[in-house]
Amino acid sequence: MDKKLDEHDELLLELRNGQQNLTATQHGILGTLELLLEHNNVMDRGQARGCPTGSTQSNTCSYPKWELPSFEGLNSKVWVPKCERYFNLYRIDDAKKVDGATLYLNGDAEI
Repeated sequence: MDKKLDEHDELLLELRNGQQNLTATQHGILGTLELLLEHNNVMDRGQARGCPTGSTQSNTCSYPKWELPSFEGLNSKVWVPKCERYFNLYRIDDAKKVDGATLYLNGDAEI
C-alpha cells in the first residue's frame, strides 16, 4: 500500500511540474503575442500617418510601449533572449538592465 501511495505522490508531483511548465510557456507565448499585436498596431498607426517603417523620429512617429513578460522561474532559456531583444530595442544601458529585469520577476523567481 505504501508503495502505491509513493507512486501516486510521484505522479502528482510530475503532473504539477508539467502544469507549471505549461503555465510558464503560456505566459511566454502571451507576452510574445502582446508584443506582436502592439507592434502591428503601431505599424498600422505609423503607416496611416505616413511614418516610414523603422522611423526613429519620436516627434512624428512614436515607439510602442512594450513590457517584458513576467518570469516565474521556469523557461529562462526563452525569457532571457526576450529581455535582450527588449533592451536592444529600447537601447537600455547595461547598468540599468538588471534593475529593469527584476521588476518582472514573480513567484519563485522573486525570492
